[in-house]
Amino acid sequence: MAHQKIIAGLAGASSQKPMPFDDLVKASGLLPAMLGMVLMQMAHAVPATINCASITRAGKTKMVYWPTGVIDRGAQPFVINRGKGNVAGFVTQARPALSALRPVASTFHPINSTTSTEVSMSAAPSKLNIVIYDRVAEQPGIAQDDLIAFALPKVAGATEKQIKKTIANLVHSSKKIRSEGPKGKFTYYLNKGAIRPVEAASPAVKKQEAKPVVRELGEREFSLSLTDDIYLHLHLGEETVMLNPGQVERLKDFMDCITLKGAPA
Repeated sequence: MAHQKIIAGLAGASSQKPMPFDDLVKASGLLPAMLGMVLMQMAHAVPATINCASITRAGKTKMVYWPTGVIDRGAQPFVINRGKGNVAGFVTQARPALSALRPVASTFHPINSTTSTEVSMSAAPSKLNIVIYDRVAEQPGIAQDDLIAFALPKVAGATEKQIKKTIANLVHSSKKIRSEGPKGKFTYYLNKGAIRPVEAASPAVKKQEAKPVVRELGEREFSLSLTDDIYLHLHLGEETVMLNPGQVERLKDFMDCITLKGAPA
């Protein structure tokens, strides 16, 4: 069966030395399309009989595989003798209940061989950029500790770590200021020709004008009722529109000014 061919082909493979898909095609003797389908079944079975991972090197990604050690019994033959002849067939091994299994890690482990580097704080203008820039402009040669102490209360929610990152960003990325002196005792100055950062404006939210909702009454029945305190209720099926006394007076004045077609003047 295909499962046994794959397990045999993966002999010797491990998480430290997984087997690439192309090599497994040769080792198993299966067609790539069939191999890919069976590998997916085996990786997502409960419990899984193989593990798989994607490895990216130099912009190219390939899939690799290795066995988990779980024995795949596949389909088992059976024979039932009911006295009237043998009934033969195959039965597949039942999967254990999920609750009976120990939690296992996902069988898919993406691996990227490229080195991860921490991305520095964005160079987009912010209030911290402006506060620090203005303070260095006002007091050239200001020490790092004094600059941090000045900026902390100026920006709500700012932390010492954020301020240090902002200072580093102004020095190394936007190059608006420069540092002088030994590490730990830096002093800061404006660079020649530096332009003061501008606080980014909040994106304007276009206010959409509310359009009046116009609905035709059609063939729906309606009824009117007027309360003792001059509130008019217009009943449209399950909907009710209520007019207060001032609105009722305006409606009365409007009706007095119109003449319906066919009605006596």
